[in-house]
Formats: sequence, structure tokens, C-alpha cells
Amino acid sequence: MDIIRIDGMRIYAYHGVMEKERRGGQYFIVDIELETDLSKAGRSDNLNDTIDYASVYGCISKIVVENKYMLLEKLAESICSSIIINFKKIETVKICVKKPEAPIDGEFNWVGVEIKRSRWNEVFLSLGSNMGDREIYLREAVDKIKNLTHVKVYSVAPIYETLPVGNTQQEMFLNTALRMFTSLSPCDLLHELQNIENLLGRKREERWGPRTIDIDILTYGNLSITSEELVIPHPEMLDRKFVMLPLSKIIGEDKDNSVIFFKDF
Repeated sequence: MDIIRIDGMRIYAYHGVMEKERRGGQYFIVDIELETDLSKAGRSDNLNDTIDYASVYGCISKIVVENKYMLLEKLAESICSSIIINFKKIETVKICVKKPEAPIDGEFNWVGVEIKRSRWNEVFLSLGSNMGDREIYLREAVDKIKNLTHVKVYSVAPIYETLPVGNTQQEMFLNTALRMFTSLSPCDLLHELQNIENLLGRKREERWGPRTIDIDILTYGNLSITSEELVIPHPEMLDRKFVMLPLSKIIGEDKDNSVIFFKDF
């Protein structure tokens, strides 16, 4: 993939944890690296076949100037999201937001945050249900995931009937797995999936308890995340046959026959 760079954008804005930063302002420096295919532009010498650098600068400046964020992390994420949404030829954005005048007692050149976001990240999900019409809940969940903005579902595993784990005094589960691509951030994707769970009547009253639908993010690209809200890769996925069997159908050969096959999705 080819690369376009714009370095050293110096923009006065009002971001920071401290009130005096959001009131008085300071300069922020933005460096950006854009991955795209420049081969057509190299042959045609036509601006329409590449990225308009001035438009990219304007997009970044608008985000930096028109918002007041507490964290550089939020500012960097907002810039990446805006670039990916507004410039369809760009596949990956890497951005570094620097703060030369950060309120730190000591000598330094700048503090900063660097992140990289791709237009489409490969994601694997696990879905399960053991209440009501289990198959209907699974199919409705998959349909709602397919209808999410910035999501492309690539494949869905067959449905398997499996024994409950943890609390074994409940109904058998139906489980499947899903492979998709998304430009949503991991946290935004989590919130969208939790909204689907809520729409389908999911109640979080008991750990390992019965549920109309359960949707877990197993992996998100090559990211490793550990937070109160989200852990990726899913820490228990390799120990769960009800996860790995459906998953094996969309990423590799099935080598486990200990779970009852139910039906194709």
C-alpha cells in the first residue's frame, strides 16, 4: 500500500484536562500518514485519482478547532474517524497528535498520542441463546448485525446445540460464530452489539445465567485490549468448546465432535 504524509500541522485549539487549557488554548501539532493505492494517480496525473491534501488538512483542522476534548486520545480518535468516513480511497490512517505545551513540571519537547485505524478490521463474534425460540433469536441477531452501519458480514458458522457452562441447571444453548469486517472502533462495536442484545430482551441479572442472546467479541484484528469494559482477545474463548467449534467452521477444519451439530445457518 502507498503512503501520503502530512507532518507538522500546527493548529491552535482548546483541548485538555485542566480548565485553563480549555479556556486559554495552546498549539497542537498533528502528523498524519495515509495508506492508499496511488498507482492509478501515478499513471493518470489526475487529482481525482488521489487524495486532495488540502481537503485532508481542512478536515483535520475542523476537528481540532471546533471541539474541546479533555484527552488527546479522544482528539486522535475523532480525527481518524473523520478521515476514514470522508475519504473513501484511504484504507488506513496513522496519526500522531502532539502537545508541546502540556502542563507538566519538567523539560520535554512534547507529549503525544499515536494511533492507527483501518477502514475495515476483521472481527470474529460468538453468539449464543438458550431462552425462548433460540434459533429465531440467533437469526435476528445476525440480521441486525448485518444491518449495522460500517459493518460487512463475511460468513456465519452453522448452529450447534451445546451444554451450558458455569450454571449447568438451565436449558441447552444454540451457538454460532460470525466473521465480519468493520470500521467501527472496538468500543463502538461493543456498544452496538449490546444495543442489539437489549433489543432482543437480554437481561444481565446472573453471570452464566439464561439469556435470549449473548454476543461476544472474540478478536478484533490484531488488537490486544484490556479495560473494565472490554478484553480482546476474549480471555476464555480457547477453553470453550461452544465457541471454538462454530469458530472452526469459518476459520479452519473442525476437529472436535463432542458437541451436537444442530443445523446450518
